[in-house]
Amino acid sequence: KFQPTSPEGVSFDENNLKPTITVQFDKPAEVHSLTLPRDKTPSGDVG
Repeated sequence: KFQPTSPEGVSFDENNLKPTITVQFDKPAEVHSLTLPRDKTPSGDVG
């Protein structure tokens, strides 16, 4: 399970250009969404 403090990356299927990661924070956070440029990554890995 992905955690904000995880030292490990996340892998997605290379064809999934709009993957979703839902993260639960312990306190209110200002971040609402984050877009990663999957068309510029060499594989399905996001680190």
